[in-house]
Amino acid sequence: MIDRQLKQIMENQYQKLNKKLDTLIKSNPKQHNMQKTTQFQPKVINLSDKHFTKEQINILSLGPKHAIEKEPKKYINELIVDTEIAIRQLDPKLQSTFRYLAAKQIKHILKN
Repeated sequence: MIDRQLKQIMENQYQKLNKKLDTLIKSNPKQHNMQKTTQFQPKVINLSDKHFTKEQINILSLGPKHAIEKEPKKYINELIVDTEIAIRQLDPKLQSTFRYLAAKQIKHILKN
């Protein structure tokens, strides 16, 4: 029951955001077209003092789907902290629901 209510709330939020996005695109069509033309810029911009090889830059430009993953037990603490930070950004009425769902997912990750 909580999952259904939560799903409905999230769908309503996404519908509102999509409406806002549509109105922004309609109000600024020139700016939206400019964004489409700048898609071909390099995906990787090095803002650090480190120098990367071409191979490293090519791998980074492939995006996060090509990241080397660690075992869940190595990053689970970071995941819990990041999730809690994100949950605290929500409306206080929704926080306990999201904590429950997050705990459920984290337990699932640890089992698998």
